[in-house]
Amino acid sequence: MSGSGPTRRALLSAAAAACFVSRRAYASPGVGATLDPTYMLLAALARAADLPGFSGGLPAWTTALDALLPKLRGSGAASVLHRLGTTQGLGFEAIPSLALHLTGAPEALLAPRVDPWPAGLDGRWKGVDLPALTKAVSSTAAATRWSSFVLAQSSILTPLDTALRTEVGRFDLPWLETWFGYPTPGVLQAHPGLLEFPHDAAARRTGLDPAIRVVLAVTPEGEPFPRAPLRLLQLIARVYLSDFARTHQDVLQVPMERLYGAVRERALTEGCGDWESLLTQSLIRAIGVRYLVHHDGRSAASVEVAAQLDAGFPWVLVLADTLASYEADRARFPTFGDFAVELAALFSVVAGEEEDRAAHRPHVVSVAPDPASLVDPATTTLTITFDRPMVATGWSFVGAAEERPELGKPSFSADDRTLTLPCRLARGRRYRFTLNGDGARGFRSADGVPLDPYRVSFQTR
Repeated sequence: MSGSGPTRRALLSAAAAACFVSRRAYASPGVGATLDPTYMLLAALARAADLPGFSGGLPAWTTALDALLPKLRGSGAASVLHRLGTTQGLGFEAIPSLALHLTGAPEALLAPRVDPWPAGLDGRWKGVDLPALTKAVSSTAAATRWSSFVLAQSSILTPLDTALRTEVGRFDLPWLETWFGYPTPGVLQAHPGLLEFPHDAAARRTGLDPAIRVVLAVTPEGEPFPRAPLRLLQLIARVYLSDFARTHQDVLQVPMERLYGAVRERALTEGCGDWESLLTQSLIRAIGVRYLVHHDGRSAASVEVAAQLDAGFPWVLVLADTLASYEADRARFPTFGDFAVELAALFSVVAGEEEDRAAHRPHVVSVAPDPASLVDPATTTLTITFDRPMVATGWSFVGAAEERPELGKPSFSADDRTLTLPCRLARGRRYRFTLNGDGARGFRSADGVPLDPYRVSFQTR
């Protein structure tokens, strides 16, 4: 637990109490909203490199990009990104992380110093020749006249910039600072994500010039930034929580490892690869519920709780209720770190409940061909084996259409344990989809228990 004696605790308690009297007790810089041509270029290169997370987006923007796609796909930068996507699992949030650490105009970028490694730079960039990659990105910007291209798209970008500024203005940053017990660690800027729907992202830069950048995905149609304040809250809370698990590992690791073991398949579909990320995701979602309680009322918070139940986080309700007790006793808990022991006790109970449920749920035993290896594009069937008989007439395949292979009609084996799935694959493609998810629960054991969402992801040669 944090805290270094009664004097510091008393001072923090007084500060926390003052903040609850006046939400703007902190001298908050607020959240700015801008277009970022460097990030937009990196996102376009990521799309050209077929990195996951950049296949959606705003049709008007993707149509405008079509004229540049041949040059983008043929660039050295796109080739490097494509290779890193396969060899290092280069993920969606790695792109804004790099953009935040680059300086200069797109045509004359400077790479960050990496000795020592910047704490805020995504670790998947380690081992990459960043100066060479940065030079390749700038060369692409020059070859495509990127800055001029962006200026020419004002009819698309100006309304989005205006809408983002309006939505960002509705976000109550002082509430979040008060909630955690200390000011935001860095200058905040929000950018529209034109290719990223439905994915948002957060990145941070540490050191003498700390900064936080958040990317809010633009919907392909309709309202550009639905639920923007809640999405901003969850993105910025992620930055606040970036070191929380490590700092309080002594009390949180054991219960969270138990919980992760019980819900591992479900957690992986939500991007949680270990107990630390599961803890962060759980807290982000529960803090979002508390924000809605304070700003939109309990009805809106109840809708969010229901969404989290569908997303596979049933403990968000009890976690949000526990966080209410944190809010009610800030004299005892001046900062969120002071609440770590209470969180550990709660997650120990939650872990026990999920372990009991896991014993009765069906599980995937194997997928063939092996998703961990490059798959032959001539493959015509996928097989998925379960640990018990399943309902032979039920299935749910969930995911973006452009990320799923072309699938035929599934069929189960005589013992109802192995599913055969006809498919048609293309060369050099990354595919991913989930069995069950987003409220769809077609995969069920013979006694009616639904499969936890299970992600199938593979790359073809």
